[in-house]
Amino acid sequence: MFRFLENNNPVLYLFLLIFIVLLHIPVFHENYYGIDESLYVLCAQKIAQGEVMYLEVWDNKPPLIFGFYTLFVRLFGNYTFFALRTFSIFYYFICALIFNQLFYFYRFSKSFHIWPGILLALLSLNPWYANELNAEHLMLLPTLFMVLYASFYFIEGEKKWYYLYWIGILGAVCMGFKYQGLFNLIGLIFGVFLFYTLKPQELLTIFLGFMTVILMIFLSLYFTDSVNEFVDIGFLYNFDYMRVGKNLGEEVNWFTGLKEYLKNYGVLIVTGTLGILNYRARFYTMAIRQRKIETLLLSLSIFSLIAILLGGSRLYLHYFIQLLPFLLIHAVYFALSRRRWGRFMLFLNFIFPLFTLTIYYFVSTPERFRVIQPYIKPNGWVYSKFEELHYSKQEMLLLKDLQQNHPNLNQIFIVDFQPQLYLKLKKSCSLKYVNSSLTFYKMNWLSHHKGKLTLWSKPEQLSDLYKELYRKKPKYIIDNQRIFEEWKDKMPLFLSQYKKKTIGNYSVYYL
Repeated sequence: MFRFLENNNPVLYLFLLIFIVLLHIPVFHENYYGIDESLYVLCAQKIAQGEVMYLEVWDNKPPLIFGFYTLFVRLFGNYTFFALRTFSIFYYFICALIFNQLFYFYRFSKSFHIWPGILLALLSLNPWYANELNAEHLMLLPTLFMVLYASFYFIEGEKKWYYLYWIGILGAVCMGFKYQGLFNLIGLIFGVFLFYTLKPQELLTIFLGFMTVILMIFLSLYFTDSVNEFVDIGFLYNFDYMRVGKNLGEEVNWFTGLKEYLKNYGVLIVTGTLGILNYRARFYTMAIRQRKIETLLLSLSIFSLIAILLGGSRLYLHYFIQLLPFLLIHAVYFALSRRRWGRFMLFLNFIFPLFTLTIYYFVSTPERFRVIQPYIKPNGWVYSKFEELHYSKQEMLLLKDLQQNHPNLNQIFIVDFQPQLYLKLKKSCSLKYVNSSLTFYKMNWLSHHKGKLTLWSKPEQLSDLYKELYRKKPKYIIDNQRIFEEWKDKMPLFLSQYKKKTIGNYSVYYL
C-alpha cells in the first residue's frame, strides 16, 4: 500500500493546494448560498434543535448527508458555512492527491504529472455558482478509496480481508449520501468480475461491510421512531421525484441540461471519449495490471453515466461529478500521449472556468458590477449572478419589512423552493416542510396538480397539514406560488387570523 504514495513531487502538491484555495475564493463570499447546501443547513439547524429527520424535518435525501451537515452546525453554529468552505479545501486536496497518485501508480503516463489532480479540482469546483458540498462531491473521496482498496486486493494481490470490508462500508457511505452512490459499488464489483473470479467469501465480506453501515442507519432511525417516515419521505418519494422531473417553480429539459454539460465539460467529454476509444484499440498491448485498472475505471464510467441518466431531464451540474474522475483519467491519458497538441487539449479545460471566475470578479462587489452593467443584458444571466451574491430589490423589501415590522421573529415559512432565501433573510424554517418542492408534490390534492398526480409515497392530506400548522403556527409566511392562499381557502376558520400584504412580487401572510 505504501508503494502507492512513492515517487511524488511535494512542490507540485503544494502548488495543487494553493490552486484549490484560489478556486474556493468565490464561495467564501458572505452572501454565497448554494441551493442544495442551504437546504441541508436548514435541515441540520432543525435537527440540532432536537427535531427528528423525516418526522419533523422534510427532505428526500438519505440520512448520512444530514448527519454530515448536522455535525458542522453543532460544532460551528453561526460559522458553519466558513467551516464547510475550509473543510472543502482540505477535502479536495486529499481527493486530488489520491487521484493524481492513482494516475501515476498505474503508469497512465511515463513521468510524474500534476495534471490529473489539477483538472479534478478545477472541474469539480467550477463553475463557482455550482460549487457546494453536494452529495456527489461528498461521494468522491469514498469512491476513490474504494478504487484503491479494490486495486490493492484484486490487481496488486494484497489479499487482506479488511480491504473488502472497507469496500462494502464505503459503498454504503456513498449510498448514504445519495442513492445513486450505490452505482459506484455496483460498477466497481462488475468491473472486478470482468477480470477476476470473485469467491463467495469475498462477496460476503463486501456485503458485511455494506450491511454494517445500513444497520447503523437503521438503528438511528429506529431509536428516533422515524423508520416509517424515512420509508415514505426518504425512500418512496424519490420515485415520485423521478417522475415529476423538476422542483417547484423550476423549468428543466434535456436540451438545456446537455448544453450546460457541453459548456462546462465539453472538452473533457470529447477527450475522455477519445481516450476510452484509444485505450480500447490498444488494450492488448498494455501491461496486465494496466488493463485491469482500466477495465475497472471503464465499468465505473458506465455505471456512473447510468446514475446520471436516472435524473431524467434534470441534468444538474453536480450530477456530472459522479462520472468526472473516471472520464478524466482517460482524458488526461489521451492528451499526454499526444505530444504536439496534447497539452493544448488540457489547457482548453480552463476556458470556461476562467470565464466564470472573471464574471465573479465583476459581480462580487457593486462597484465592479457598475463597470460592466452598461454592457450586459438587464435581468440576464450575469445580472442573476450579481443578485445571487447580493440582495435583489425584492429581497431587500422583504428584509426591510422583517426588520421594521417583525424584529423579534426568528422563524418564518417560505412556500416556494428557495431555501437560500431563508439564509439571506437570516431566518430558519418554522414548519417541517423545509423542502417546499417535496411538500408541493406530496399535496397532490392542490389545484396545481388538477387531480393528475398519482404518488408512490403517502400523500400529505389536508388533515396532516392542519396538524402541522396547529403544532407550529408560523407568524410570517412568504407565498410566491399562491399555495398558502389555497390552504387558507380550504381551512378558512383556522387560518382566518392571517392578514395579507404585498411586498414587491411576494404575497406575505402574517399574524
